[in-house]
Amino acid sequence: MKVKEPKELLKKASKNYNESHNPEIFDKLNFNKVLECNYFENFIKKMDKLF
Repeated sequence: MKVKEPKELLKKASKNYNESHNPEIFDKLNFNKVLECNYFENFIKKMDKLF
């Protein structure tokens, strides 16, 4: 299943969701693994173009 806007989906699913609630999860993220997700890969490409 591909989720086009995963962060927005989480926010809608849980009105209490906030990235700062789970810093240990973000500490464990493997950036290369995250890039396997098309959404994040496209996001990084767009950011690279801005710099």
